[in-house]
Amino acid sequence: MEDRYFAKYPPIPCEADADCNDNDWCTDSTCDTLTGRCSTVDIDLSATRCPPFADFNAGINTCTTNNDGTGSCVADPHPFVFLGCYADTDGTAVLDLHDLPDVLGNGYNHETCHQGCQDIGKKYFGLKANGQCSCGDSYGRYEETECDDCSITSTYFGDKKNCIFEDRCETDADCNDLNWCTENTCDTSTGMCMTVDISATRCPPDLNNLCESTRTCSSNNDGTGSCDVVPKCDDFNPCSEDTCDSLTGTCSHSQILDCSHSAEGFSLNTWTGISGDSLSFLEGNPSFPDSPTSTQTITGLLEIPDNTDNYFGSRLTAFITAPATGDYTFWVASDNQGKLYLSTDTNPANKQLIAKVEGHTGYRHFTAFPSQRSDTISLVAGETYYLEGRHKEGGGGDNFAVAWAIPGTDPNTAVIMEDRYFAKYPPIPCEADADCNDNDWCTDSTCDTLTGRCSTVDIDLSATRCPPFADFNAGINTCTTNNDGTGSCVADPHPFVFLGCYADTDGTAVLDLHDLPDVLGNGYNHETCHQGCQDIGKKYFGLKANGQCSCGDSYGRYEETECDDCSITSTYFGDKKNCIFEDRCETDADCNDLNWCTENTCDTSTGMCMTVDISATRCPPDLNNLCESTRTCSSNNDGTGSCDVVPKCDDFNPCSEDTCDSLTGTCSHSQILDCSHSAEGFSLNTWTGISGDSLSFLEGNPSFPDSPTSTQTITGLLEIPDNTDNYFGSRLTAFITAPATGDYT
Repeated sequence: MEDRYFAKYPPIPCEADADCNDNDWCTDSTCDTLTGRCSTVDIDLSATRCPPFADFNAGINTCTTNNDGTGSCVADPHPFVFLGCYADTDGTAVLDLHDLPDVLGNGYNHETCHQGCQDIGKKYFGLKANGQCSCGDSYGRYEETECDDCSITSTYFGDKKNCIFEDRCETDADCNDLNWCTENTCDTSTGMCMTVDISATRCPPDLNNLCESTRTCSSNNDGTGSCDVVPKCDDFNPCSEDTCDSLTGTCSHSQILDCSHSAEGFSLNTWTGISGDSLSFLEGNPSFPDSPTSTQTITGLLEIPDNTDNYFGSRLTAFITAPATGDYTFWVASDNQGKLYLSTDTNPANKQLIAKVEGHTGYRHFTAFPSQRSDTISLVAGETYYLEGRHKEGGGGDNFAVAWAIPGTDPNTAVIMEDRYFAKYPPIPCEADADCNDNDWCTDSTCDTLTGRCSTVDIDLSATRCPPFADFNAGINTCTTNNDGTGSCVADPHPFVFLGCYADTDGTAVLDLHDLPDVLGNGYNHETCHQGCQDIGKKYFGLKANGQCSCGDSYGRYEETECDDCSITSTYFGDKKNCIFEDRCETDADCNDLNWCTENTCDTSTGMCMTVDISATRCPPDLNNLCESTRTCSSNNDGTGSCDVVPKCDDFNPCSEDTCDSLTGTCSHSQILDCSHSAEGFSLNTWTGISGDSLSFLEGNPSFPDSPTSTQTITGLLEIPDNTDNYFGSRLTAFITAPATGDYT
C-alpha cells in the first residue's frame, strides 16, 4: 500500500473548501459539509491555468505543480509537426492515387498513426475521415485545401482531405530530402524543416554564352542532379527554324518549307479514366502533363465539345495574338473545375493563373462566380501570348469555354474567343509582306519590319475583287476565298427588293396620312426594318430620313419621286420620301395580293413580283350590247370582284337626256326643260385641312376626289380666287370648246 492511502492519524472533518487545500496548483479541492469529507476527485484546473496553444506545432501546454500552492506551464512539443490539409482521392476508382499511398487503415489517432508510419520508415503521415491513417515519402499531389479539425483531440478530420504531419526535426540531417536543387535546414524552435531553392547556385547562367536564355536545375532525387539548358531563341513553333547569333545573341527565324504542322486552331489533350471532379486529380496523375490519352486540334471557338464523357481531364493550349493595344478581360466557364492561365509572352513557363472555377458552371455561363473573371490585363497589338486552360470532369454534363472582352467593346460582356485570334503555335517573325500571306484572296497582309509582326488588321480587298452591284436588287457582291490564294465573287441577294422612292407626309398635321401607315420608329436599317414589318405581318417597308421605318400592305399613295440614297450602307434616306422595299418572292404564291383584276407572278431571277392587268379578261365587252361603252373591272381585294358597266351615251351634262338605240348603237341627246344646273363658268371643289405643299398630300387624301369640303361655280376667268386660305387643295373642272381648228398652246 502506498502512503497516499494512509496516515498516522485519522483525518479531521472539513468545514470549508479551504480545509481541503492540498497545495496542488493544477487542481482545486472541495469540502462536502454534510459528511465533513474532502472530495476524492479534485477539479482539474489545467485548461484554465495553461490554455491550449492556438498553434498545433507549439505542442501541449502542460500544467505543472510545485505542491506548495504554486506551479507553472510547460510547453510539451509533439513528436511531429502539422503541415496543412491537402485534398485526397477516396480511392474507390484507382487505389494507387492516394496522396499518401501507404494506407494503414481506420481508427487511428495522431500518436498511433505517427508510430505506424515510423514503423514502415515513412516521413509523412496523414489522418482523414474518422481516423484513416496514410503514410508516404512526399505529399501535396493534389491542391492544398481548407482544414476541418486536425487538433490533437479531433475524432473526425474531414472528407477527401488529409491532415498532413511529419516527424519533428532536431537537426538539418533530419530534413534532407535528397533534392539536388534545394537546401534543407531544421528550425529547432518549431521542429519544422525549411527549404531554400538553390537552383541559381547549382546552375548559374553562362555569361559567355549569349544564346542561353536559362539553365534549369533538374534533380534526380538521390542527392544528385544536372543543369538543363533552354535555348534562347526557341519560339515554340515546329515550323520555324530558330537561329541564334553567338556573337550578338540576336535571334532569327525562318519558315521550314512544306512543314506538316498546321497552326490552325488550338491543341486539346485529354486524359480518360481520371476519378473525382477536382483538377487536383488530373494534376496529380502520373501521366499529366506529358502522356495524354489523346490529342486533337479544335477550330472555331476557344471551347471544348460539351457533354463528351465522364471522369476525364483535359488541357487546351493556344497562342493568342492581341488585335489591339489596351485592357483585356478574360473569363472561363467550366463543369466541373477549370483554370485559365495566361503568359506574359509566348513562353509557357511565364504563365500565371488569371481565372478559375472551383465548383461548376452551366454551359457558357461566365458569371456564376467572381473567380471566373480575370483582373484587367494590358496587352499590346500584334504581340502573341501563350494561353492554357485546364478542365476536370466528374460525372454528368461537362463543358469548358474561354471568353474575353477586347479594347473598344463592353468590358463586362464576355465573348467566346474566335480562332482568328489564336493558333496552336506562335507566329514566325516576318521579314517581308510575302511572309504574312495567309492565302486569303479577299485580304492583303503586310509585315511591320521593325517589329517582325504581321499586321493584325488585313487590308480588305473585297470591294476591289468584287465591286458592288449597280442594281440594288442584285444583292451584295460577296468576296469568297478558297484560302489557297484563289477565290470568287458570289451574289448574295437581299431578302427584300427595292421598288423605288415615293413621297410621304411628315405626319405633323394628320398622323394617318403616311404612305405606309404603321410607323415603327427611328434608328432602323434595312435588316431591322424588314424584320420589324415582317413581325407585324406587313409586306412592304419603307425607310426615310435617319432611319424612320414604316410598314404597310400597299404603297404609292403619293407620287413616285427621285431617290437620295437607298443603298444597303445608307444612313440618310431622304426627306419626306420613302425608299420602298418588299419581301423577295420565291414563288407566285408570295405575290398574290387578292386583286381580282390582276394576275401576279414571281420573277425568280430578280425576286420581284410582276403584275399583269387582266381586267379585259375578267370583264370582256358584251358585243351583243351596242349601248355599253366599257365594262370596268372592280376588285374587292379578297380574291373576288365584279364588272361595272359604263353607259355608252353619257355626255356628262346633267341637263341632257341621253338615249342609245340598241339596234344601231346610235346616241341621241335632248334638253331637259327647266333644268336647274347652269352650265356657266367652271366647277371648283375644295378640300381644307390638307397638310404639306405637294399635290401628293391632296391626291393621297382619302376624301379625294369624291368628298370635297365645298363645291362652287366660278365665272369670268379660268382661275381660282387668290390668297383665300392655308393648307387646302382644290380641283377645277370645265369643258372647253375650240373656237377654231388649229394648234393650241
